Amino acid sequence: MFDKVRIWFWQRNVRSVLRHNKTSRKLSGLTDAYRVGIYYVYRNEEEMNSLRGFVTRLMQTGKRVKALVYMPGKETPKPEAKDAGFAFFVKRDLDWKFFPQEELNPELDAFLDQDYDLLIDFSSDFHYTDVAIMATCVSHMKVGKFSPWNLKVNDLCLAPEPNENYVEGFIRVLETYLPLFDGGQK
Repeated sequence: MFDKVRIWFWQRNVRSVLRHNKTSRKLSGLTDAYRVGIYYVYRNEEEMNSLRGFVTRLMQTGKRVKALVYMPGKETPKPEAKDAGFAFFVKRDLDWKFFPQEELNPELDAFLDQDYDLLIDFSSDFHYTDVAIMATCVSHMKVGKFSPWNLKVNDLCLAPEPNENYVEGFIRVLETYLPLFDGGQK
């Protein structure tokens, strides 16, 4: 019973955030975007290394990239293990409706308070937190995985072919479809 109530409040919050989000929407690809936000749910080190490589490649082209990683455990990585441009958060940083708690994690707050040209969701499986983070962030264009709730939040939903490394597959699909939006306006 509690789970149904929890999900009902989550749906209500997502709808409220989307209704009050007045960000101007514009289509932009990887070339046009200067400020890029990336959200990822940690699954394994191989995917994390692929994500690090992608972030490094974007930074080398002069983009400002911030990556937010949800760690399923209770501990965030030690400061020396953190990469430049990466912020981490854990379950205790969320409220009971799967939304980020205000002012609990400064890295999470800094990521959510940014205004992005392009926001990308690299998480592979559907979770309520993913949709909450993507809905809460301010971005001119949002790209993520294909699911019924992500259709309401994202401007572009992609479904890469399943393989061992989901992040690599998602990067390939991104690099295939996002150039179609370079130079585009809405």
